[in-house]
Amino acid sequence: MTLPFEFVELARRYGRGAFCDEFSCFDLEEMINKGRGWLKDKRLLLQDDGEKCPHPVHPEPGGLVLWGSDSVGGVLCWLTEPVGSPERWQTVHWTIDDEFVYPEGGVAAALTGLIEDLLARRREDGQDVDGAWFDPYRRNVHVYLQLAEADGAPPYEERLRVLRARLAPTSARGGSKGVLPLYGTAHWPELE
Repeated sequence: MTLPFEFVELARRYGRGAFCDEFSCFDLEEMINKGRGWLKDKRLLLQDDGEKCPHPVHPEPGGLVLWGSDSVGGVLCWLTEPVGSPERWQTVHWTIDDEFVYPEGGVAAALTGLIEDLLARRREDGQDVDGAWFDPYRRNVHVYLQLAEADGAPPYEERLRVLRARLAPTSARGGSKGVLPLYGTAHWPELE
């Protein structure tokens, strides 16, 4: 299957990651591994609710092809009509609420419109809209550390604060005093 040139260029420039922590573009591996199955599952769930999906799923003629997602379970697809003309495929945002939204333009225009709408809603709600435009995908690293007591060492809370600052970005996920399971995206070559 030939993909729209604009998408190929976007994927080449940015790679795998998320725009404004909300919209993700898949790489080819994700499209192949997740795409058809994810769309078929969404279509079956829609049928379970007594509704019918208005579009077929690829490889059916004119079927949807998954190319991205939003952060709440919606998907970004192409409606592959007209067949053989990927530059003219319509973008479809199949929301978590099973609404089908058809943004204007290609991938870049669709993403820009979706992001502008998102930022406008955040501004209306008084939320901060500053932040990274694009965050590349980073493999999470899971490490369990134990902070041992030592003579003359600062209190546990201070040692924990210093450790978290040095390993940032991290987040604590439970654990007892002295054992700190950390989840984050820091690059620690010595752990690989």
